[in-house]
Amino acid sequence: MDPLVDLLELLPEDSLCFLDDQEPISGENLQRTKRRKRVQMKAMLDSLRDERNQLENELAKLQHESAIKIQGLSDDDAMWERVAMNQKALKLKAQRENDELRAWITEQTIYRDYLEKTLLKRPRLITNIMDKLGDDRWKSLVLGTSGDERIAAIHAIADRQYENVETEMITKGLFQPTCDVLNVRLASKVCTAEGVRYTVLKAKIDEVAQAAMEVLRNRQSILKREAMNRGAKASLDAKKQVFHIDDDTFYSREVVTHPNGNMKVTTSMITKKYLDILTGNVCIIWRSVLSDEGLPHDPDSFVNDEYGWLHFAPKDADHVHYKVYLNSSTPIPPTATAMDQLSDLVRMIDLSSAENNQLLGQNAFVDTVRNAFTRATTLFESELNAK
Repeated sequence: MDPLVDLLELLPEDSLCFLDDQEPISGENLQRTKRRKRVQMKAMLDSLRDERNQLENELAKLQHESAIKIQGLSDDDAMWERVAMNQKALKLKAQRENDELRAWITEQTIYRDYLEKTLLKRPRLITNIMDKLGDDRWKSLVLGTSGDERIAAIHAIADRQYENVETEMITKGLFQPTCDVLNVRLASKVCTAEGVRYTVLKAKIDEVAQAAMEVLRNRQSILKREAMNRGAKASLDAKKQVFHIDDDTFYSREVVTHPNGNMKVTTSMITKKYLDILTGNVCIIWRSVLSDEGLPHDPDSFVNDEYGWLHFAPKDADHVHYKVYLNSSTPIPPTATAMDQLSDLVRMIDLSSAENNQLLGQNAFVDTVRNAFTRATTLFESELNAK
C-alpha cells in the first residue's frame, strides 16, 4: 500500500469542521470553509508527492546514465561506477522517505484530531478507516498477527537489511580487502559491538550458499556442541522453532536459558538468501525482530537485538571470497530486570567464563562478543569445509 495514504479522502464530507479554530458555522459559509481547508491540505500533500516523484525521476535518469557510462569501461572501473550509482540511489531513496515521512506526519496530525472528535461518536467509521491503512510496524522490527501482512513484514525487514549490505561493506572495510580480516570492535551505537571477517574459502559458490543456510538453521546446536567440546562447565538450555517462509527465507524463534535457570534470552530471527544474477554473488542476511505479536516474547526474557550478513563471491571455479558482518547490541532487558543481572548475561554468552566474571562496561561486552564471534566464525568455516 502507498505509504502516502490520503487520509483526507477517507474522511466523510461532514468531518472537516474540526480543522477550524472557531465554533462550527452553518450554511454556505460552512461549505466554503470546508472546501478551503481541504484545498489547502491537499495542496500541501500534493507538493510533497511532487517532490517524491521528482526524486524518483532523478533516480531513473541516474540509472540510465550510469548504464551508458559503464559500457566500454574496464571491469574495475565499471564496478566502481556501479557502486557510486548504488550509493547515490540509496541517498535519493532516503530523501524520498524523508519526504514521505513529512507528508505522513502532516496527515497523521489531521487524522489524530479527527479521531479525538469522532471516536466516541462514530466507532464504526473509525474501524472502516483503520482497515484501509497500511501496517508499517515492520519498520520498527515488529511483526503482527495477520498471515499475509506478517509474511510481507518479514520480507520487508529482510529487504531493507539487504539494501544496506554494500554500504556496510564500504564503511566497514570489507569491500575489497587484500588480506584476511578478523576483528571485533565497539560500534558507534552505545553498547553495540560489530564483528568483521574476510577470507577465501575452498568451495564452489553454488554449494557453499546452501550449506551456509543449513548451518544458520542449526547454529545454536552447533555452538552448544562446540561449547561442550571445549570443556564449558555447563550447557545452555536452548529451545528452537523454525518456520519455513519460502525456499530462501525462514523465521526462527529461540529461547536460551542460563544454567542457573534465572535468566533467558529470546531471539526471533529472520534469515533470507539473495542471489545477484549479474555477478553470481550470494548474500545471506539475518535480522532479529524486537516484538512479535503473533508469537509474543516471554515477559521475563531478554530480547536479542542483532543483525548481520554473509557474502559469497566467486574467486575462481573452486574458491569463493567470504565476508561476514555482525552487529550485536546488548539484549533488551525485561522491564523489571535489575542492571546487575547483565553480568549473568555476559556469562550466558560465554559459559567458559570464570565464576567471578563481572560486567565492567562496554569493553567487557566487546570482549565477550569478540570471543563468541571468533569461535562462531571459526566453527562456521570448518562446518562449511566439511559439507
